[in-house]
Amino acid sequence: MMFVYSLIIVCATICIYIASRFLYFKSGRHPLLLPVLTSTAVIVILISITDLTYTFYMNGGAWLDHFLGPAVVALAYPLYRQKARIIALFRPFAAGIALGAASGAFTGFYGARMLGVENYLYYSVVPKSVTTPVAAEVSELIGGSSSVAALFVMVAGIGGAVIGQSLLRRIGVIDPFSQGLALGAASHAIGTAKALEDNEEAGAAGTIAMTVSAAVMALLIPGLIDWLP
Repeated sequence: MMFVYSLIIVCATICIYIASRFLYFKSGRHPLLLPVLTSTAVIVILISITDLTYTFYMNGGAWLDHFLGPAVVALAYPLYRQKARIIALFRPFAAGIALGAASGAFTGFYGARMLGVENYLYYSVVPKSVTTPVAAEVSELIGGSSSVAALFVMVAGIGGAVIGQSLLRRIGVIDPFSQGLALGAASHAIGTAKALEDNEEAGAAGTIAMTVSAAVMALLIPGLIDWLP
């Protein structure tokens, strides 16, 4: 019986996402109707107003979660197609990723400290700009909460996808490669998917920015966090 319930949950989730995607394109791709945002909101509301629990939902949701790895690997295709451009811009690209990873970590840390929150919360904010598995692990290593870190990862990802491109255009960043780099470094897979939606070159830049930022965060932050004043 649980198998049937899980199958229903998977089908319902996919249908909600398809409907959200239809609404998104029907609206002319309005940023506030981004499918990942609207579908997440609908699922949260449904869980809240019914007798379902998050644990019960994840009996089926976990099936979809298993496809996250292959979906991320699939981003390697546009990366391969744009390899010549990436090699040609290696130095500014590397500098941009390094600055993006550092600013994402430090702004989260000091921003949380300025708000006067508890210690474990600002340690949980530090890895907000990388993918959830890396963020959860890094957060626990430096004294934060993996659950809270996962929440901030979602906020960073959806926030970047919703306002990232318009904000970049407002400050004069119109080059697709530069936009993809910024979205990948700041908003991980969700930002990269948004960049890829508009331009393959931006998607390729976002893919490598997301990957390298996660590696930099995992390797350096646990050792550097004790040196922060």
